[in-house]
Amino acid sequence: MAERWIQVATIVAKEGDEGEVGRLLAECVPPSRAEEGVLLYELVRSKRNPRQFLVYEVYRDRGARDAHRDSEHVQRLIVGDVLVRAESVDIAPYVAMQEVS
Repeated sequence: MAERWIQVATIVAKEGDEGEVGRLLAECVPPSRAEEGVLLYELVRSKRNPRQFLVYEVYRDRGARDAHRDSEHVQRLIVGDVLVRAESVDIAPYVAMQEVS
């Protein structure tokens, strides 16, 4: 059985772009959650810094993550628009502690 793929994406919008970045990220949520290999896709915004967003993502496996990354909505909304409005983007892989031996 393939190992689940877990990642956390932290996006900090450029000053003045936080509203549009938030809208674009929120628009990406429904089609992402509808993907077959997506187990969890949660978007949150920092209470301390309204320019900072976090996406917690859990995929069936790395192939499902790759399919999500290459999907039309991610390419259009994230690659095509959010990335140019972002001051910084960090995508970090994680492993569930119960899966650590």
